[in-house]
Amino acid sequence: MTEGQQLAIVQLRAIHDNAKGAFEVVKVAEEANSAGWLHADISLDCSAKVCSERGVRLKRREWFTIAIPADFPYQLPAVLTRHTRFAGMPHVQRNRWLCLYQAPATEWNVNDGMFGYVGRLDVWLDHAAAGELNPSGEALHPPVAYPASDPIRLVIPRTDAPPVSTENWIGFAELASVSETRADIVGWMSLDDLGSRPPFAPAFLISEAMPYEFPRKMGDLFSELEHRRVSVSLLIAVLRCAVLLNRETDPLFVVLGTPMRGIAGSVERRFHLAAWYVDPLTCAV
Repeated sequence: MTEGQQLAIVQLRAIHDNAKGAFEVVKVAEEANSAGWLHADISLDCSAKVCSERGVRLKRREWFTIAIPADFPYQLPAVLTRHTRFAGMPHVQRNRWLCLYQAPATEWNVNDGMFGYVGRLDVWLDHAAAGELNPSGEALHPPVAYPASDPIRLVIPRTDAPPVSTENWIGFAELASVSETRADIVGWMSLDDLGSRPPFAPAFLISEAMPYEFPRKMGDLFSELEHRRVSVSLLIAVLRCAVLLNRETDPLFVVLGTPMRGIAGSVERRFHLAAWYVDPLTCAV
């Protein structure tokens, strides 16, 4: 256990001693896990929190695990649930991990330590119960897409995407390869206007929002798109078309656009673009 982790536990126990039962340190691991994080199980009294119809109904006590990094307080802790009741809610990642800070680099104050962190968790639960994890007037948290592995590949839009209203737009993004790990979108082509300048990336601009966490596997992506009026047969046809038009050495990028950026409470939404990478060897198969 590092000095930072010892400090975190001292602070958690101080909160426990002064909380009069509202906060409890249930268990602290004897040593850190293989990644260097020390886990502390805690519980909070949520019986007085006001729940709305659009909010989540909290139990009388909610249990969490706080993961404390080795260099606390200079690195932000993490908090996760023992259940998946919060899965699908804004600011919940991988079904169990709670995102308490939209911009940790500016919002996290190392001087506050665990006192500030537990206070932030309590506020998060207030917002969850009230259905205000995205409060009106605040910027929406963008959807989450996790990079699979190194090297990190970038797809940078250099031209605006086509407008989308109530109907999905399906076509291709024209790419310019800048390096082995970067491609720029320099044009958009509908299925009727396909040109002859590869590489092409199948592009699906969807009129409906996707889940807060984007699918990590292509099969899961297909399922989500099928629920949004994009048939699997059309998906496969567009992907095959791109593979046939691209050079053998070209990777396959799949671009997805969803109306998930903007200000909470506002009707207007801006499109958020994400891209999936498929290596040339897989395309050849």
